[in-house]
Amino acid sequence: MHGSVTKPADLSALSALAPELADMLVSVASDIALVIDAAGVVQRVAVGGGEMMKAAAGTWVGRPWIDTVTEETRQKVEELLRDVAATGTSRPRHLNHPSPLGLSIPITYTAVRLGEHGPVLVLGRDMGAVASVQQKILRSQQELERTYWQARQAESHYRLLFHTTSDAVVVVDAGSARIIDANAAAAQLFGLPVEQLTGRSVADGFARDAAEAVEELLAEARAAGRASGAMLPLADGRGCASVSVLREGFARSTILLFRLRHAGKEASPPGAAEMFALLMEHTLDAVVITDAFGRVLVANPAFADLVQWHDERTLPGRAMSEWMSGAENNISMIIAGLRAKRIAPLLTASLRTEKGQHVGVEFSAAILPGAEQECFGFIMRPSYHLVAKARADALSPNQQVH
Repeated sequence: MHGSVTKPADLSALSALAPELADMLVSVASDIALVIDAAGVVQRVAVGGGEMMKAAAGTWVGRPWIDTVTEETRQKVEELLRDVAATGTSRPRHLNHPSPLGLSIPITYTAVRLGEHGPVLVLGRDMGAVASVQQKILRSQQELERTYWQARQAESHYRLLFHTTSDAVVVVDAGSARIIDANAAAAQLFGLPVEQLTGRSVADGFARDAAEAVEELLAEARAAGRASGAMLPLADGRGCASVSVLREGFARSTILLFRLRHAGKEASPPGAAEMFALLMEHTLDAVVITDAFGRVLVANPAFADLVQWHDERTLPGRAMSEWMSGAENNISMIIAGLRAKRIAPLLTASLRTEKGQHVGVEFSAAILPGAEQECFGFIMRPSYHLVAKARADALSPNQQVH
């Protein structure tokens, strides 16, 4: 009949079988099962989960169920028992139990009352495994994002060379020595259009008797992971060749960057972008360019040294908030200020290094116009008179965490 309320099934006949039901359901449908009496006291525990859950649940029999959970989830136990007393069943609720190892065990429980005056059968599903999978997925997503930014940085580096130098530049797969990309100067050197260079061996640009030397150059770059160089005979005369290792891409293959120049040829004057790249590489000031969310796009070796980072090539994709935190250092507020004023001539901050130390810095920042995406540039240098203050603030017991 419309509007009627369906009464819960009478399960009082199962009351006496509550312990056996708990054991059976753990083996087929849940990670843990409890039998709770009318006073909320645990009468039986059946555990099918891991060792940590077994160790924690081993002391629950004879204790009020509410005393087995962490402080912040005690109210949920009261709500669950109130629901099951009123309706005979409960909706799922997430509870945390303390363990002997000091960790919380997250469990999602549902309950059913076995008859009007019978015990409550509580079934739980361990959410620790789910949380572990979620953490693995999150770490994979973060690693994929870092790899993406690293690949973007590598691409930016060699594109910068393509457009600012008259030297022949070719990008080569280290495993096959095949050309992946090349600029117009390389096409002229090889005597082929750029589109026909893809897939050819880089050795084709050298004299035949230089094949062994080219292979040694490739092997050295792969092994050392840094730039190398040699005077090698090019296909149409003697020349100079240098090779460096670009960051590994998504395929995990090693990519090499060749720069070729004829002997006696004057070096082409560098363009503005190339000079800026050289300045970033060699200046003692820390230089960082971030995206609109404060994630690192490009950072120079000086910044890696400043924050004691192990390898500046792994910085792209990381958040500046890892090193700048607290009210005075809030990177989001700094970026918001740059959007309004375009430039910040001189600011101070305290950077937290990878080793947990604090370094006082002075920095200027500006929004970078004309970029494909919204970017912000930061130039930093240690301000040694701020170091003592940063250390004192870090040790202060009254310091507030923001």
